[in-house]
Amino acid sequence: MGDDHQRAEGKAAEAAVLLGPPPNTTMETDSPHWYVSYNTGNYFDYGCVTTALVLGQCEYCLVLKGDHRQGFKRILDLPFEEQKGRTRLALCLAYVRENRGQLHEYSDPII
Repeated sequence: MGDDHQRAEGKAAEAAVLLGPPPNTTMETDSPHWYVSYNTGNYFDYGCVTTALVLGQCEYCLVLKGDHRQGFKRILDLPFEEQKGRTRLALCLAYVRENRGQLHEYSDPII
């Protein structure tokens, strides 16, 4: 049993090396209704890596060109008392507005 488990782990690690990193990673939020997505896998579709603020089940996606994980991470890690009465989602929406110059053409419009 142990040998089979080790072989399976070895094959999974080998596949990960051959395939590279996953094309899409997400940043968890304090809500099941929205998240931040970083995507390197659709380079040929988007022409660049993208970071998106995704609401619902992709009903509304604000897609920024480039890697904005650090900007969103600063917001997601912000203690409640430093949010100044705003939700993390509102702060993330403000971040997208502040970076509207990097909004991808495939993004939904900023409301």
